[in-house]
This record gives sequence, structure tokens and C-alpha cells, in this order.
Amino acid sequence: DHERCLGCQWGPPLTNTHGLNGLSVSALDMTGETYDGWTLHSIEIVNDRGIEPVYDVHAVEGVLYGHDASGSEYSGEEFVDSRWTIELGETEKAVVMEIDDFVPDPSAARYTFVGGEGSVPVDDKGFTCALDPETQEYSAVLFDDLDVDPDDGTHLERADTIYFGCLSGAVGKSALWGYSPWHSDHASHQTATRAVRADFCGDGTPYTTEGTGLQLTDVLQIREFAKEEKPTEAMWGPGGAECIMTPRLGQRPEDISCSGGQVLPLCGETDDFQDWPSALLWTKTWD
Repeated sequence: DHERCLGCQWGPPLTNTHGLNGLSVSALDMTGETYDGWTLHSIEIVNDRGIEPVYDVHAVEGVLYGHDASGSEYSGEEFVDSRWTIELGETEKAVVMEIDDFVPDPSAARYTFVGGEGSVPVDDKGFTCALDPETQEYSAVLFDDLDVDPDDGTHLERADTIYFGCLSGAVGKSALWGYSPWHSDHASHQTATRAVRADFCGDGTPYTTEGTGLQLTDVLQIREFAKEEKPTEAMWGPGGAECIMTPRLGQRPEDISCSGGQVLPLCGETDDFQDWPSALLWTKTWD
């Protein structure tokens, strides 16, 4: 069974992305502290009394939770239609995003946000994430206590923070494939984002194009190869490729240029996880 990603409904091949994230607001401090130029002003929820503020909003395994002034608790789909007012610190310009949809997927629950600064002008709603061709969604997976370096893609722990991982970007897509921190672990999630983007050097440089097919397996047995006979692309760890053999766009291993003149080791034709014990994921070509 090559589909062991907790409810995924599509078949092989997997299609990767070269993007890291699509939102102008990627990491948001939930205490109201200004972070990365953005400040959360308020979150308002729609209930049977109308529209009122909701407090202590946080994400648990991708699902939002919070409560109103009377102590009533809200979670999951109850955040649909909620309004998120965010201020851009330098200009004090208010930006309002609304949640348009909630998908309670067992692999990765996710929300669709509309409106906001820098929205993708795909229709009147102005989705904040680009379209993910795999799911045909504009949604994002919400990660608690996470930020991601926008230059090199390294994951960073940050308390009281929600990271918006678009499915059209590597952080959200990795969760959708089964490698969220709550279904695997933080190291596997980081590793998967490197593999999704073919970030062989672990420095944020992608060696792929959006929609390129690939297949993968892992030490946690979340996924398995669909075509065993295909050649190895690479073995992966959180810092990038542990070894490389057949890059997915047909490059030669020597075409992968890492900073500082680093040369990536070559994988052997019969190598597996036993040969690279620090590797967490193993990718193969599809075509």
C-alpha cells in the first residue's frame, strides 16, 4: 500500500512544489506582540449572538481553539467566517482576513483564508494562498509554535506563534503527505520540506519545478514506494540530502552546487536506509 498518509485521497505520483509559502503573513504572534512587521489586533467569531471577540486562540494539531468573554469554547469549523484583523507595524495599516472554509482531514486539518494584504487575485474572494494543484484548494495548515526561515527553509521553534503553511508551499504540503509534527515528528517534517522542494543542499535552493512527480518512503513507514524499480533520487535528513543519485529534473549530481563548495555524497544503486542511518526519507523518480 503506497498511500499511508492518514486519509489522502489522491493516487501517485506525488507532485512537489518549489515554493516555501504563499502568504504575506507567514508567522503570527498570538499574544499581540509585533513580529516580522505584523501585529494581531483581534480575532472575532460569528455565533448566535452576532460577532464578538475570541481570545487565547491557538492551534492544536492544525485545529484552532479559543474562547469568548463568557468562557464559551470554540474550535474547528466554528472558526469559519471569523475575522482576523492584523496591523502592519510600519504603516499601522489594518488588514482583515476571514476564514472561508475548514477541512477536517485526518492527515492535516486546514483552513482557507480570504482577503488580506498581498492576496492572490484568483477571484472576487482574494484567496491568501495560491492554488494547490494536488487538492485544488487554497488552504493552509496551521502550525503551533513554529516559524520558518524564509531564506533557507530552516524550521524554528517560537512560542505563542501560529505558522500559516499553504498547501501550495512545502511546509503545508509536507503535513498533507503525512509528515506533520503531530503525525511524525519535527525532524521528519523539516526533512519532508527539504524533499518536497528538492532542497538538496539544505540552504533553501530548490532544484525542481512545481508539479514534478516523485515518490517517497520513510523510516516511520508513513509512505511506501509505488514503483520500486525506479532509481533513487536522494536520501534525506533535516539538513538536506544525505546522498544524491538521480535528481528529479534530470540533472547530474555534479550540477547541484552547494555553498562553500560542499559536494554531496553519491548514493549507491542498491543503497537503502541501512546504508544511510541518519536519513529519514528516501525519494525516487517517477518518470
